[in-house]
Amino acid sequence: MIYGRPPFAEFAPFQKMQKITDPNYEINYPSETSVVVTSIESNNKESKVDPDVLEVMKLCLQREPKKRPTIPELLRHRFLSPETVKFDIMDGVIQKKENILALMEQVKRLDP
Repeated sequence: MIYGRPPFAEFAPFQKMQKITDPNYEINYPSETSVVVTSIESNNKESKVDPDVLEVMKLCLQREPKKRPTIPELLRHRFLSPETVKFDIMDGVIQKKENILALMEQVKRLDP
């Protein structure tokens, strides 16, 4: 959703499966997106991905489960902590913290 396309969109289905499980393949996390997001705070159109979002994505998508942070550790991250949660409007939908946490729990259960 951040990039406006699914992960590994540039690969054929079989190549996607290979890339996802290949520990030598480095996942790319671009710092810019083609998706236009309007921020509640600034009302400016942004094309940069929040560095805190990128950091949380990288933490959650560690291939080695033992290297992934626990849910309590993630909740202490500045992007997810209640004091600093940022709500952005994307395609008219406010992303709620609970939805993000539910997705993180699903990712944690994907033990290779």
